[in-house]
Amino acid sequence: MPTFTITGTLDNDIGLMYFDPTSQTLKEFDSSVVNIPLYPYDKTIKRFYLCGPILHDSRNLVIEVLTTDSELYNTKVLVGNNRPTKTDFNLASDSFSFNTSILGSIYTNAIPVDVYIESITSTEKTISLEINILEEV
Repeated sequence: MPTFTITGTLDNDIGLMYFDPTSQTLKEFDSSVVNIPLYPYDKTIKRFYLCGPILHDSRNLVIEVLTTDSELYNTKVLVGNNRPTKTDFNLASDSFSFNTSILGSIYTNAIPVDVYIESITSTEKTISLEINILEEV
């Protein structure tokens, strides 16, 4: 299964964007730069946007999300939803499979990717996300 590496520059015709509230602009996700503060037992949803020319092809992709200290944080991912709530993630897992031609016909420029992060520790910490995009062949 080939992996599309998300590095902060648009590679392999695919990118993962997020809204940066500090600069009020869209930026490309880079796991070495984007850190998320979590309070003890905190639950949060972060939105990203999958974009690039690859979305107009018919590809079977898998998005998986990992965190630093994965034993202390649960992650789940949903793709193509309209602003999910925390309960929408009840049946979700840390990976999501989809075909770009189906979601690409609904979302022409960017496909929303929502990541649910739940702290299961009494410690406040800033964590890093690793988001992998794999192509099923």
